[in-house]
Amino acid sequence: MTANLLNSELATLLADTREHLTYFHELGVEDIDVGTLPILPATTSATASATTPAAIPRRPTAPAPIRSAPIVSQSEPLPHYIEVPSTSGPAVRAEKQSTETFAEIWAEIGTCTRCPLYQGRTNIVHTDGNQRARLMFVGEAPGADEDAQGRPFVGRAGQLLTKIIEAIGFKREEVLIGNVNRCRPPANR
Repeated sequence: MTANLLNSELATLLADTREHLTYFHELGVEDIDVGTLPILPATTSATASATTPAAIPRRPTAPAPIRSAPIVSQSEPLPHYIEVPSTSGPAVRAEKQSTETFAEIWAEIGTCTRCPLYQGRTNIVHTDGNQRARLMFVGEAPGADEDAQGRPFVGRAGQLLTKIIEAIGFKREEVLIGNVNRCRPPANR
């Protein structure tokens, strides 16, 4: 993939990310500052050949400090949320503590053979990253690189995702990354 095409794809993904974060901010999700996202020009086929990495505007100031949750052990319970009815307005989202942990979920999955996907996998690809993160990226299914390493988004798509995460002011270790499917489908179908 050429640098121009990657720049174009990155600009599109950043614009989509800005749109999603704005949506969440409008829903009332706290600690979202879409102003810290760089605005990259969307390139078209006519301008793609003229676009170089130097032509992409850089954020003029350092990003705002990130208030991320501490990384917790795999044995610490995960938060679960419940809707609490309110007499004065819409339901309020309240945290309900669960005793279920990532380690217990992974133990329950074990060496899963519940569907035929297990026949072609090398590793089960579990969710990775800060287990208390306020931002999570979810892919469809692991690819060949992910299957080989047992970690989500480590191949070419993962390299691009890491750049996107850094472009919005986070580090990969500060977010949670996973897939809907934990096993690689045959031939990435």
